[in-house]
Amino acid sequence: MLAIITTISLSIFTLFCSSYRSPKNRAASIDDGQEVVNPLLNQADKNISQSDELNPADKLSTKDFFQTKVPALLSRYQSYELEPLPLKSQDISVVITGHKAKVIFDLVYYNPGNRMVSGKFLVSLPNGASPAYLGMFQGQGPASKGLLAEKNWLQKKSARLQSILGKDIKLENEWQNKSASFDWGEKRAARVINPIKGRQIYENTVRRRVDPALAEWAGASKFSTRIYPIAAKGYKRIVFAYTQAIESHQNDIQYILPLPNKSKAQTRLTLHLIKNYYRSPHLSTQNSLKKTRTKYGWKWVMEGDSQKPSTFQATPINKKVQYIVGENPNVRGKLVHLQVKPIQNSSSVNRKTKKALFLVDTSYSARSKLHNLSGRILAQVLKSDTSITQFAIVLFDVKSQILTKFVANTSSNRKKWLEKVSSIQLEGATNFSSALDLIQQKQSLKADTYFLLSDGHITWGDEKAKSLQAKYSNLMGKRWICYSYGSHSINQSLFQTLTKVDGRIVPISSGQNISSAAKAHRVSGIRLKRIYVKDSEVTIAGNPKWIYPGQLLELAIKTYSQRRTIYLQIDTEKSKQKVAIDLQVSKFSKAIAARSWASVYVNRLLEFYDKQADELVLALSQNFSLSNRAASFIILETDNEYKQHKIVNQQLNLAKIAQKVRSKKGNIYATEGSREVLAKRQKLFEALASCKDRPVWKVRKNTTSNYSVFK
Repeated sequence: MLAIITTISLSIFTLFCSSYRSPKNRAASIDDGQEVVNPLLNQADKNISQSDELNPADKLSTKDFFQTKVPALLSRYQSYELEPLPLKSQDISVVITGHKAKVIFDLVYYNPGNRMVSGKFLVSLPNGASPAYLGMFQGQGPASKGLLAEKNWLQKKSARLQSILGKDIKLENEWQNKSASFDWGEKRAARVINPIKGRQIYENTVRRRVDPALAEWAGASKFSTRIYPIAAKGYKRIVFAYTQAIESHQNDIQYILPLPNKSKAQTRLTLHLIKNYYRSPHLSTQNSLKKTRTKYGWKWVMEGDSQKPSTFQATPINKKVQYIVGENPNVRGKLVHLQVKPIQNSSSVNRKTKKALFLVDTSYSARSKLHNLSGRILAQVLKSDTSITQFAIVLFDVKSQILTKFVANTSSNRKKWLEKVSSIQLEGATNFSSALDLIQQKQSLKADTYFLLSDGHITWGDEKAKSLQAKYSNLMGKRWICYSYGSHSINQSLFQTLTKVDGRIVPISSGQNISSAAKAHRVSGIRLKRIYVKDSEVTIAGNPKWIYPGQLLELAIKTYSQRRTIYLQIDTEKSKQKVAIDLQVSKFSKAIAARSWASVYVNRLLEFYDKQADELVLALSQNFSLSNRAASFIILETDNEYKQHKIVNQQLNLAKIAQKVRSKKGNIYATEGSREVLAKRQKLFEALASCKDRPVWKVRKNTTSNYSVFK
């Protein structure tokens, strides 16, 4: 990824999920639900209008599964239209360890044109996926131009497992197949930096008239990277990786492998399964398949580009709890990422939904992956809730519109309107007040139950929950159902205001089958009282207060225990559950486990929109290669340029960060309910930095309020 000006070469890659924003200035930010267009075009594209740079709009989906496709590298190599560059090879590796999967794409693209061009590397991420790595080789690959017709683009063997498990992905840059010789040069990997500093470096590079490459969240789980230059008749080798949770289906897990691109490219797909987590593993595919027993578990190698899904299925050895244990040299203690279904007594179905109005957020939001599930939640609720007599659907972004007024909840009506939902394009910012205005003005939209399918982050119009409550007091006093996904942030203030009158915030954990969540609004639920591990710190994704049948809890545990086994205690108002956790660390799982722990830990901190918390977020993100609104990726040409721009990793010292928070208590940003929020933040940071024999997370006793505190 090189940008050249005379004899100086520089490549710069920056991932901006969004820069730091306090709640007061979210609406003014450039990436708040709107398409970000690169203001620069390289010399080859200087006559093309900027409007042509827009990514195609995404759509809502009501499908029960999402299959990742090989990323495309789009370019105008033969016309003014963006077209995918031909793939020469696609080497895809998937590692499954416990309830987590890591996917690595090693891709080679070819520019058949007669001029140097720029490209747009576009990835559609599945639900709950987190970008983990991006790197680009600086060499041209084949030693001669006469190799185009040869099928020798892949190495003889797929990448070694240990070379793709860690934060850095180590792939061969030189090899020889028969008469074909390859030298891809040095691989430059992304580093993590404060996004404000990254923007400054980017702008300074622009002033030097060097054409940098800018990559960012393109909305709706689209990851977009601008790449320049791609030489005429030349090749570009790109490595991209992400991690995701594996969804459970009843007593088994099911994982649909990425779909290779349908092309003439040489193709290989390798699946590594780490042992001791599953029994009866099976891979269904129409590709030619080679299965091998290894010291770490199983390995499947597939060749061919069948366009039918390849599906991995297995039965968890422990169906009630799944966990992976890791370590990191910069974090004291062992790091556990865990998913568990709490023991529950049967909850009675005691509430009929009747007339249901669904408010669907169709903004082009980059903040949360909940919109990926909105269509699925809508379809599942309508199908499973037989107490819904009629339903209506309102769509909102900057403006609002009625998709359908109330119709009977019949199979034909569901099919008709869900098909229309699937065709909705995502665009614009999130203006919740426009939806409330529409509903308040239209008596025909009066409902018994209101479903909000959004993360609630308002990026346009009135954003304060108290202000909305004052203006729409009657409407917001009705029964509302809201949803949160995994550890991704939601607008807690808005959700708590909406659901305080017999409503419900329904958490959906990463990897959880949503069919149980679709029924949660009808059951009474059970209050979660305490989650506790001795000599450990526990962070719970989504911070749920109630649990419903089939709910999956996602936990991150940092333990200092010297024992081989620790015990997780889950107390509800009706039962107590003790879960044993074996702390033995597998070298094949420890890196993925540690990163999964850090992801939950970081997302809880990001909820507070606090400068001091963001310092800790950046340090953790640098250590675990995480991307979020407080941490961006950047690639420079040489190590000297990192020194020139003073790009160094933050010191990962949790105690120091907590001390800074305590000493600057008054500087913490205040939001609605500032004293209460401030106290919660203070407790959280102190708990993160110290370990005592007490629970870190616990619901306040003798209260009916809809929030928890840290003790």
